[in-house]
Amino acid sequence: MATKKLCDKCGAECHIDDKFCKRCSYSFFKDTTPPLDGVTLEELEEYVGRNADYYPVVLRKTKDKKIFFQWHWPAFLFGLFWYAYRRMYQTFFLLLVLFAALSVFSSVCVPLMVSDKIEAYTAAEDRYNEVFNSDISIDDPVYAQARDEYHVIEGELKDIKKLSQIPFPVFHLLTTFLANFFYRKRILETIHDAPSKGGTSPRSVFICIAVFVPLALIISTLINMIPTVAVFNNATSLV
Repeated sequence: MATKKLCDKCGAECHIDDKFCKRCSYSFFKDTTPPLDGVTLEELEEYVGRNADYYPVVLRKTKDKKIFFQWHWPAFLFGLFWYAYRRMYQTFFLLLVLFAALSVFSSVCVPLMVSDKIEAYTAAEDRYNEVFNSDISIDDPVYAQARDEYHVIEGELKDIKKLSQIPFPVFHLLTTFLANFFYRKRILETIHDAPSKGGTSPRSVFICIAVFVPLALIISTLINMIPTVAVFNNATSLV
């Protein structure tokens, strides 16, 4: 007697009694239970478009929760662009503004907050280069003192840089775990009043990439022209 079956969607091997695929959540039976209060299965499938068999399962499990966290691979792999793909433009721009604020804090505010230490680093670097290019032996205590002072301050700046980067993976994980929550909110707000706002928009992703990636590079270049920021980035580079 067969004890295994293959998922019709992704081909994963599942137990014969499984109701859902453990890999992609594909339903092995047509559950007509409303996925959300006031939203029929047919309405949701028409609104969602691609992956219409995935979201009813997710929404049934979470419809009684005001807020929920759930891993979402597309949001993890494609970041904020997934929100644009799902036509959640307001959420996309709000999260983009938050990401920009984190970037400004990390790349501009942090270096300016430790400007005294950056000045000390510059002075220590000059002393070290002066001693290094002189006739002083590497065994001379003067050389060792200049070298150690330089590397100590350099290490402190690198530690500060690492700490300033912590918000970015946290932000990315939050936007990943909250992706389905934001999408559920979007569905409830628009499925009846503006059903045309559903579905997907690959074109929006390409537009966002074409606009925001060059813009981010330009802003990054301008920020790096600030002397304090440039010294900080040079001191904390991996090279």
